[in-house]
Amino acid sequence: MMPDLQTPAASPPLNARCRLPCADCPAFSHSLFADLPNESREKIDRFKITLRYEKGQNIHKEGNPSYGIHCIGSGIVKVYKTTGKQYIVRLAGRGSVLGLPTLVTGIPYLWTAEAVQSSTICFIPREVLLENIGKNPAMAIRIINILSHFLVESEQQRIELVRGTVRQRIARFLLFLSKNHGVREREGIAIRAGHHCCQPLMRKLKIGGTARASFYLYNTFEDVEAFGRGLRKVKDFFRVPAEAKHG
Repeated sequence: MMPDLQTPAASPPLNARCRLPCADCPAFSHSLFADLPNESREKIDRFKITLRYEKGQNIHKEGNPSYGIHCIGSGIVKVYKTTGKQYIVRLAGRGSVLGLPTLVTGIPYLWTAEAVQSSTICFIPREVLLENIGKNPAMAIRIINILSHFLVESEQQRIELVRGTVRQRIARFLLFLSKNHGVREREGIAIRAGHHCCQPLMRKLKIGGTARASFYLYNTFEDVEAFGRGLRKVKDFFRVPAEAKHG
C-alpha cells in the first residue's frame, strides 16, 4: 500500500493542472521511463501530478523539502543557486529531470528551478520512484547515467569559471543554447559583437564589448520589425527588466 504522498511545494494554481500520460509525453522516447514495462508506467501515471508553469513561476525553491522529482515535458527551466547574486547552474529542457540528487537522500533542494517559458512539468513522488527503481534495474542504470553526466558537466563548468575569459564563457553559453534549446537563427538576424572601434568607450563603461545591429539601403520595414521581435524575445528569455537603461 502506498503511503500518503506530498504534493510539491510552490505548485501553480489548481486550474493549471492537466493530464499527460508518460506514453503521450513529447519527451517519452528519451525519458527516464522509456524502458519501464507498461504496468510500472501506468502506476506512475496514477500517482504523478502534471502541472503547467508560466514564465517566472518556481517549480521548486532552494532549501525547500524535496518530496520527489520533476520531469519536463515541454518548455525551458532555469536552475540556479543564490549566493549573494544568482548563479545559473544549467538550463533544463524537454526530457530533463529536476531533483535527482535529492531523490534517495531526501535532503532539501540544492537549487531553485524557475520556468523561463510556459512549461509542462510532471511531479512524481519519491515513494513511487523508489518502488520502480527496486523492480526495474534499467531505470536505476538510467538514473546513474544522468547523474554521471551531470557530475561531468559540473566539473567542466568549474574549470571554465577558473580558466575561461568572459568572452569564452559567453560563447560556450550561446553554443549550449543553440545545441540544446534550438536558439539558433530563429529570426534570421545577423549581428556583430566586439568593440566596434570604440575601445576607449568600452573601457570607460567597464564592459567587454557590445552587440551591434546595422541597417543599410537594402533593409526593409519588415526587417526592422523582425529585429524588434527578435530583440523582445531575447529580453524575455534573459528576463531583462523593462526599466533597463539602453546606450
